[in-house]
Amino acid sequence: MKLSTRAVLTAVLSAVVAVAAYLGMVPLIVAVTLFVVAFAFGWSHLLRLPAVGGSSLVVVLAGLGSLACVAVTPDQPWLRYLPMVLAMSVFLAFINEMLRPYPRITLVDSLIGTVSGAVVAVCAAGWLAIYRLDNGMELAVVAAGSLAVASAVSAVKLAEPIRSVVTVVAAGVAGVGGSYLLPHLTVIPGIVIGVLAALSLVAINLLFGKIRSKHGKAAVASVLTLPVAVVGIITYIAGRILL
Repeated sequence: MKLSTRAVLTAVLSAVVAVAAYLGMVPLIVAVTLFVVAFAFGWSHLLRLPAVGGSSLVVVLAGLGSLACVAVTPDQPWLRYLPMVLAMSVFLAFINEMLRPYPRITLVDSLIGTVSGAVVAVCAAGWLAIYRLDNGMELAVVAAGSLAVASAVSAVKLAEPIRSVVTVVAAGVAGVGGSYLLPHLTVIPGIVIGVLAALSLVAINLLFGKIRSKHGKAAVASVLTLPVAVVGIITYIAGRILL
């Protein structure tokens, strides 16, 4: 799949998150849950991990566990149980490697790949934490909308680094527009959130810009949802500082 096609699909997924955040907490939970499952399904194929089923299970359990923890946490800090989820995911990753039959080829690579996927899946819980902040709905909508705009602009065929610069500027403008359209959100947080979302997308595109066909179609699901997960936790951190 071409980079431009993936960029458009990522824009659609980001728009889905924006709409879900605008509609309420329950739609947002449903949307992020589906994205976590899709990411976990494709991550093992993307990194070509030897234990595809076991690694995918560890990643999806980490993601769903983090979402459940944030959803049921009664008060701040909303992310206080996530270190426990990460610790358990590391433990499960070791168990996954121990259950592999001999010869355990690329043991360290497989372990690191599984744990890194669990970390990204846990980052998706940032969207729920954002929503539970004061004025969190506006922040989540602007973040997801800016990511959608950045993804759409990154599909334009321009030479690097011009495309990256245009992507960041467009996302910043989208953040400003969102701050004017939505109440209780000022211009500065809108710009910062938009720029951070675009920078995350640019970095991921540079890292996974060229996926070879041997990774398979399942790997595409992980690449499409990866920016959405990462932007969730980045937006939450920025929101805690700016709001």
